Amino acid sequence: MDPKLTKEEKKELKRQEKQDWQKQMDLEKRNSLFKKLAIWGGIVLFLAIGGWGVYTASTSPSSTSTSDIKIPKVTPSDFQTVKSGAKVTLVEYADFQCPACKAYYPVVKQLQSDFGTKLDVVYRFFPLENIHRNAATSAQAGYAASLQGKFWEMHDKLFDTQDSWAELPDGTDTFVGYAKDLGLNVDKFKSDMASSDTQKFVENSYQNALNLGLQGTPSFFLDGKFIDNPASYQAFKDLISKELK
Repeated sequence: MDPKLTKEEKKELKRQEKQDWQKQMDLEKRNSLFKKLAIWGGIVLFLAIGGWGVYTASTSPSSTSTSDIKIPKVTPSDFQTVKSGAKVTLVEYADFQCPACKAYYPVVKQLQSDFGTKLDVVYRFFPLENIHRNAATSAQAGYAASLQGKFWEMHDKLFDTQDSWAELPDGTDTFVGYAKDLGLNVDKFKSDMASSDTQKFVENSYQNALNLGLQGTPSFFLDGKFIDNPASYQAFKDLISKELK
């Protein structure tokens, strides 16, 4: 420091040096943070891609293109919104615990409302037990409710309340409570939910979806043809409107 500087000048110079030092430290901290974020971002992306690869490898027995998949025709054993007379059929392979399925749930409900009896929505079980602990149990709850004519009511209840049961160690008691709320015979529901026939139906549904080569949930088929999940309600509606024409 120059000894010829006045006391005030020396004081101001020190203040500026301190400011410059602080700016440099802040810059280094930001650079360090950005580097950490970049590293962690890369890790997250890698895990996401790796996880998806592991999942698709575990669920896809063949390399069949999704667009080439021929799904089974709709039968009376399917869960349908319109039994006969519909002009277009939308088949959804889904998992009650799947967050993406829940996101599409209100979209499909709105489509049902808009198209009415022109659109038959068909729900097929694809419970991903390897990543969702209550996937199979919730599907069994849906099937047990169907035996009392309340599949769609239970379907809606499960999606509406997904956040409250998804992480439970076992959702059985919660689903029994839903059966009571829906006015079902609770004893019959509990018996049906635990029966081997119900478990077999759910397992067969899962295996059928797996054998088709489906790579995730939800998977939608419009009049038997696979469609990429639409990015918006309007895009979904336009696809159905086009099919109607």
